[in-house]
Amino acid sequence: MLYPSAPLAPYWSKFRNGQFEQTTITDENVFVQNGMLHIKPTLQDAKLIETNNVIDLRKQGICSSTLWTDCVAVTNTTNGTIVNPVKSGRINTKKGATIKYGRVEVTASLPAGDWLWPAIWMLPVKDTYGVWPQSGEIDIVESRGNNYTYAQGGNNIISSALHWGPNTANDAWWRTNVKRNALHTTFSKTFHTFGLEWSEKYLFTYIDTRLLQVLYTNFNQPLWARGNFPLSDSNGTRLIDPWSKTGNFATPFDQEFYLILNVAVGGTNGWFQDGASGKPWVDQSPTAKKDFWDSQKSWQPTWKDNGQMVVKSVKMWQQHGYNGCWRISLSLQSGHIGIDVWVWWHRCDRVKKLISWYWSFAYITTDLLMDISSILVDSGSGLKHNIRVLHSFIAKLHPSPGKSIS
Repeated sequence: MLYPSAPLAPYWSKFRNGQFEQTTITDENVFVQNGMLHIKPTLQDAKLIETNNVIDLRKQGICSSTLWTDCVAVTNTTNGTIVNPVKSGRINTKKGATIKYGRVEVTASLPAGDWLWPAIWMLPVKDTYGVWPQSGEIDIVESRGNNYTYAQGGNNIISSALHWGPNTANDAWWRTNVKRNALHTTFSKTFHTFGLEWSEKYLFTYIDTRLLQVLYTNFNQPLWARGNFPLSDSNGTRLIDPWSKTGNFATPFDQEFYLILNVAVGGTNGWFQDGASGKPWVDQSPTAKKDFWDSQKSWQPTWKDNGQMVVKSVKMWQQHGYNGCWRISLSLQSGHIGIDVWVWWHRCDRVKKLISWYWSFAYITTDLLMDISSILVDSGSGLKHNIRVLHSFIAKLHPSPGKSIS
């Protein structure tokens, strides 16, 4: 299979979290090794930090933000400000695979290392109901790379959350946020499947099996009512309900979303609590990034063995009946040994784009279907016609390796 890097989003920070990494578009931080995708943070070039410098992604033509502060970073040795002290990767499926209701499964091992912040999450394709968090955010899994002794929970704990609210100050994520502990291990020592099942009536995340759920949210009442938001913000401006007019209790989680995988580092939004577990910077300090850089002897060694997210597979399913998708089914039956195998395939009006992304990035369900059909062929000659139908159907959806999809 082919596993080329997906498009990257070079940002200096995300949603004003004050993260310390510069996300890059090079294989230093995102690469494929042994058939698996790696997202690995690395140190910034020391020369860019130790001397006065300006990094301007706009001049390089690679900044994917329209905000000046997301595209330009400065080192000023006089006042102690520095460019981003580390580099990392962030990839997304916005141009390749989006779903409105359905299922997502990412099989990955999370990084181990102090102050690493891995995340598998989703954002809306369009800000239908307004800027973040009015149009929602789905966090399938977030964690911290610190070990189990970390006060807020290290790589032995993951959390899932939904972000929704009329503005950033009234983000009701804490009403839809749940943590889950690993059992006698960590989420860095082995691979786990982090999943999302999402419909018009409910949304839940899970680990390895749908029976081990993390966050479960029923869409059985308007989210505006569930949020119990104040009448106005701190400035006295009246807060407006952007969702209830749709009549859909799932709003804003009723639009197309795309998947994001990234490993952030540090931050100044409280994800790493001040004054706890030897945190080497203070969120409100103007020299927070430099304080972090200066303490690298304490944290960089912890990244050495497993300081990266390793992704084995990514799968996304669009729920039948939404987003221009329909479903067909094939039934293969063996009268000799009594086997019934049902194969469902969801197809979208954007099927070529979706399949191209599957083929080039992570996992192809053809492998599973071929295995099933091989077993049935071996079971009796009476299945040859059905097998030919199945293979013919698969061939139309999945070209052989090396063929392109225009």
